[in-house]
Parts: sequence; structure tokens; C-alpha cells
Amino acid sequence: MARELLEGFIGPRSTAYYLRGFDSIDKRGGGVRPSWNWPAFLFSAAWALYRKMYIWFFGFWGITIVAGIVEKAGVPWVSSLLLLISMVLFGFYANALYFGRATRAIAHANTALDDAEE
Repeated sequence: MARELLEGFIGPRSTAYYLRGFDSIDKRGGGVRPSWNWPAFLFSAAWALYRKMYIWFFGFWGITIVAGIVEKAGVPWVSSLLLLISMVLFGFYANALYFGRATRAIAHANTALDDAEE
């Protein structure tokens, strides 16, 4: 995928970090490969919202609601464990998920441009 297109998709913040991560994912054959993303771990839902990964944002919102219900049911350790596991998993897979979103968005834009030219 053209590096310039990925730079445009990512935007001005953390471009070098994501391009290095995307190169690594691409060299390993793509797919959902683990790597670590501290902001995605620490601020899971906010990071997903900032990066326009709305399905993941609402997924974390749902997990938070379920965790609150579990805590009110009298099992706070399960609630904490549920939140921690979801944060750790998202921290490991956020870069790959973001790369997938970027490649799909760029492919969709290219298809729309090709259709408009015809």
C-alpha cells in the first residue's frame, strides 16, 4: 500500500509510530498480529473513538456496562478482571486492527475514485 496514503489516513499525530508498526504487520503477512500500543491499553475506548474505530468504541462501552452490572451483582473482582482482560487484549491487537481499518478505508476510497472516473 502506498506510504503516502497511509500517512494521509493516520494524520499528523504519531505518523512515524504507526507507519513503523504497519510496516512490521505488512512484513509478517498482514492479519491480526500482536504488538503493543500503550495508548490503546490505557485509554481503550477513547483511543478507539479518536482513531474513528467506532465499533470498538461501542464494544468497550458495552463491556463497561456489563462490568458495572457484574459489580452491582456483588462480584467486583470479576468486573475488574473483565475490564483488565479487554484492555490488555486491545493493547496487544490495536495496531493490527487500526492497520486493517486503514487498508479497508483506502481501498474503499480508491474504488470510489475508480468508479467516479468511469
